[in-house]
Amino acid sequence: MFDSHTKVIVLASSTKKKTSPRFGSTGYVVGAGDPKYMPQVNVANGVIVAVVDVLFTRYGLGKDRYKAERREVINVFPVIRKPPDYEKELTIWERVDRAITKFRRESFSGSTWYDVKSRVASNPDSINVCIMAPTPVYKVDLTTCPIGDFVAWFDSYIYSYCIKTMLAKICGGLYAKMFPLSQKHVDMLFSMNQCTMSKSARSDFINHISTGAEGRKIAVETLRAVESMSAAKTGILERDQILYDFKNGRFAINSGRDIRDKRFFEMLTNNVFSEHKFDWKKQLIISSKKLKDRKLILSRIEETKDALQNLAKITNDNT
Repeated sequence: MFDSHTKVIVLASSTKKKTSPRFGSTGYVVGAGDPKYMPQVNVANGVIVAVVDVLFTRYGLGKDRYKAERREVINVFPVIRKPPDYEKELTIWERVDRAITKFRRESFSGSTWYDVKSRVASNPDSINVCIMAPTPVYKVDLTTCPIGDFVAWFDSYIYSYCIKTMLAKICGGLYAKMFPLSQKHVDMLFSMNQCTMSKSARSDFINHISTGAEGRKIAVETLRAVESMSAAKTGILERDQILYDFKNGRFAINSGRDIRDKRFFEMLTNNVFSEHKFDWKKQLIISSKKLKDRKLILSRIEETKDALQNLAKITNDNT
């Protein structure tokens, strides 16, 4: 649901504990599981849920942590479809706001939510359920930001399976010689690869670069170059799979409506907050003869995403 390394903010949560990700908590995403469509949850016309691995740097509004804490949470994306009569005059944004209000009143220990948690998480008795959205980070200077934030951002890469795999691949062959940056960046590549294999190497590396702007700058440039190489490969595989599903009618079968909807919503909301990925999926749907009747649903998902991102910005600006 989220790209790795995205900074997210909690808009609503199943917990109010001070040591858990409640409203206003922020963190960096390490990775996210595949989205699952759960039509039985009535905070909206069903929800999309996914387990998200987050390094939280803050629990609650203004409650920054010196050291990030890694937690798995279930993230919820409300599905807004045909409105009931009493909501026909409301905009999508108003309906999203209502869905969040209903979410806050839910009984997360009840059978409905326990069933949802059991389907997607290995620890249904203790995992928190949240509505999260990306919080703007364009004003954050990673070369001068607080050490806690920088370390959480750095660890969101180092703990990421895709980044660890790409670092090992680059450092294990001739690819390092073709790395498109300076020798300083190449040297840092090998140091970062050691960080993925050794806690002591990671600790030494953090102590060495976290206090200096120049070291941070090289680290940021290096990791973002590795990310672009990893994302390109992953994006090609995902696109090929979706094109195959389109060709074979996986999103437009004539019977089994629930199965069709499940595939459609899960495909579209996987990395829904990634502008590039969402855009090319959107173009596929618009150009597909089999899915022209889904344009309205597509627009509602896009407006829901925009509403959540706007709420994230408002919440972030108020902290």
